[in-house]
Amino acid sequence: MADLPRRRARIVGIVVGILAVLAVGAVVVAVLIAGLPHETAAGPGSSPTGGSAIGPGLPQPTKGAAAVSPDGTEVTFTWTNPSPEKGDVYYWARSESPDDRQVTPHTRVVVTGVVPGSRVCIDVALGRSGRTSAPERICTRP
Repeated sequence: MADLPRRRARIVGIVVGILAVLAVGAVVVAVLIAGLPHETAAGPGSSPTGGSAIGPGLPQPTKGAAAVSPDGTEVTFTWTNPSPEKGDVYYWARSESPDDRQVTPHTRVVVTGVVPGSRVCIDVALGRSGRTSAPERICTRP
C-alpha cells in the first residue's frame, strides 16, 4: 500500500510533464504560423511589406537626373547621396505606382517599357538603419 502514493505521484508527474510539452509545442506552432514580430526597413509610406519611420536628419537624395534612351523606351535615373554611409540603400518607385517599391544599393536605376515621349517620374528615398529619408521626385522633361 505504501507504493500507491508514490505511483500516484509518478503518474501526476508524467501527466504534468506531458501537459508542459504540449503547451510548449502549441507556442512553437503559434509562432511558426503567425511569425515572430520584427522591424522592417521599408521605404516611405506603407506597403504590404511594412514601413519605417521617416528619419529626422537623414539626408534626402539630391541632384536627380533622368536620361531617356535614343528610342525613348528606357529612362536611366541617377541621384546623389550627400552623406553616404556603408549599408545605405535606396527605395524607389514610379510615381504612379508607389506601392511597387524597389530597393537598390546603387544611385542609378533603369526603367524599361516606357512609352516614347511620355513623362516618367520616380520617387527615391535613402534607407539607413531602419529609417527612411523624405523622398526626392525625379522626372523626365515633358
